[in-house]
Amino acid sequence: MNKSETELLTTNELLFTLIGCIIGAGILSLPNSVVANAQQDGWISTAIGCLYPLYLILIGGIIIRTYPDKTVLDVSILHFGKLFGNFLNFLFMAQFLLYVVNVIGSANSMLRVYAVPFMTPSKISLVLLMLIIYACCKGLKTIAKINVLMFFIIVALTLSSAMALKYGSILNIQPIFGSGLSKIFKASIESSLPYGNMEILFVIYPFVKNKKTVIRAALVATCIITFIYTWTVFITIFYLGPDIVPKSLWPFFIVSDAIQIPAITNFRFIFMAIWTLIIFKTATSEYFVSSAIFNHIFKKIDRKYVYFLLSPLILVLPLLFTNEVARRDFFTKVMPWVTLFNLFYITLISIFTAIKRKKVSKISS
Repeated sequence: MNKSETELLTTNELLFTLIGCIIGAGILSLPNSVVANAQQDGWISTAIGCLYPLYLILIGGIIIRTYPDKTVLDVSILHFGKLFGNFLNFLFMAQFLLYVVNVIGSANSMLRVYAVPFMTPSKISLVLLMLIIYACCKGLKTIAKINVLMFFIIVALTLSSAMALKYGSILNIQPIFGSGLSKIFKASIESSLPYGNMEILFVIYPFVKNKKTVIRAALVATCIITFIYTWTVFITIFYLGPDIVPKSLWPFFIVSDAIQIPAITNFRFIFMAIWTLIIFKTATSEYFVSSAIFNHIFKKIDRKYVYFLLSPLILVLPLLFTNEVARRDFFTKVMPWVTLFNLFYITLISIFTAIKRKKVSKISS
């Protein structure tokens, strides 16, 4: 990515981009996984899950403050050499491609059930991929603007779900802590997985105008995401009850039935259409960053060619997961390893950065 003063992100654009990268289709199914373990306390587990992105921001802050103009990819090569550094960077890139496959696979299932049952998964994937590549070619600034717009739509949907309070029951979330601390913390580990994509911060922070606000923006983004996730799980349990939530693949989608707006007879269709846009902006952000990392490793390949070079993977792999249950089972097994790698990758680079900074400060003093 080239730096241009006119293309640098503002603090707000960074804030909304991080939120947009993380909040995607997974929020519709999030209550399903946490309630299966923590029952009526699933919303508590969801709130605890934010410790994962908070840790990344705080430990990764060492990298951001020490190398404000270098991405984590540059710092990885700086500390570990071109060979091993790029090997770690390649693994770091692979997770974002995996995220895109996961998002498009999820979109295939939802859209075929609720919106376009006449379309095959291959056609849905192709349409989404074409839109994603087009948006990526417009650059990071355009993607940031898309995320700004979609943030307000996400907030509107989140607030509108409060209408379900009228039809739910306080008994559905009682007794609080009744499931037991062990189950709550077990579910919090699963709930940390939807917070994935905060790692994108370490690729785009050099392209923010005011570097001093990067960490603060990331922390604020985490707080907003935590509120939205926690509220989503809470209102879903409140509306459906802990016994029904695990039986639905997309329980938050059912909450849309409680949203009644005058002159709109079929809000569920509108709800699905909006979430299609949300899926698009999440997949676009992930694909853009994965392409940027690929281009960083293989510098001789033109950036725009990279979008098309990686496209066969994004087009074919989601077709392997046309069964929604099988897709979730696969990614539930894989994503914890991705999370562990991210913790290792960011922590290792942060430790080496701190050691090097300490040596430099001793020499200068």
